[in-house]
Amino acid sequence: MKKYVDLHMHTTNSDGACDMNELIEKAKELGLKAISISDHDTTKGYKNYDINNRGIKIIKGVEIVTTAAHCPVEVLCYGYDEDKMQEFLNQYSLDHMQESKAKVDKELEVLKNMGFNLKLDTNNYDYDRVGAWLVRDMWNEMMSIPQLKSILYNENPDLLESAKMFFRKGMCNIHSRFFVDLTQVYVTMPQLRMFCDDNNTIMILAHPGEYYDNMDIVLDYAKNYVDGIETFHPSIDKVLHKKLSQFCKQYNLLESGGSDYHNDKRGNLNSEKVPYSIYAKLEKKLASMQSHKSRQNIV
Repeated sequence: MKKYVDLHMHTTNSDGACDMNELIEKAKELGLKAISISDHDTTKGYKNYDINNRGIKIIKGVEIVTTAAHCPVEVLCYGYDEDKMQEFLNQYSLDHMQESKAKVDKELEVLKNMGFNLKLDTNNYDYDRVGAWLVRDMWNEMMSIPQLKSILYNENPDLLESAKMFFRKGMCNIHSRFFVDLTQVYVTMPQLRMFCDDNNTIMILAHPGEYYDNMDIVLDYAKNYVDGIETFHPSIDKVLHKKLSQFCKQYNLLESGGSDYHNDKRGNLNSEKVPYSIYAKLEKKLASMQSHKSRQNIV
């Protein structure tokens, strides 16, 4: 009988629908053998939470926004000490409100320079409202302006599909006139690499398929910093999986992946059928890093 793992999922500690206990129970019901809960830019779910003796293997994870060649990307970090990681995030990462405001303010400036003054006020926005997403509310207002919709369509019809598509293919796309440079907003990949080296933590580039036209540029940059790449993800089809798997072999990188579960509407746990061997290699890498660190301390 094949054994599966899911190393990418979210709880109510960021933008997921389930709390830690609910998500773990869901995973166990599906027969998953190992999981990682990797909330966005926070480790608070693991604070004072015993991951042992839960009836399933759990590796601590967190999904951190950074940049690669000026493109905003996400990196999954595994195996960290939650206090040290949270201290690092508090120092280098913006909270949800600050991050949302910073990137939308930059886009509003781009739109203003194009002659479009949106009414959206980022200074008086209810960031804590259930379902609130500043980018989506900006995009919704953009959709009410026919001339702007025409410009978006002429550049790429996909920009009219959804706020997420506008964010990925417009705001994050260095080739788009709607691109905003967020390198000063997010922690840099070299900074993150330095922390991970000092704290026996693995870095995995998340969902390369979501970087679309920037994917090859991102991969070429990230390969110098990450320990591996997600080759299993809902955005990765069989053709792309094969390409990414070959890329990992070429540059001696780990493979990883998961469902990126947030709620049942967005997809199911274990949707990607990630083989247990993926987790085993990740676990072996962590053990090797910790052993090397221990020997250094002895010397």
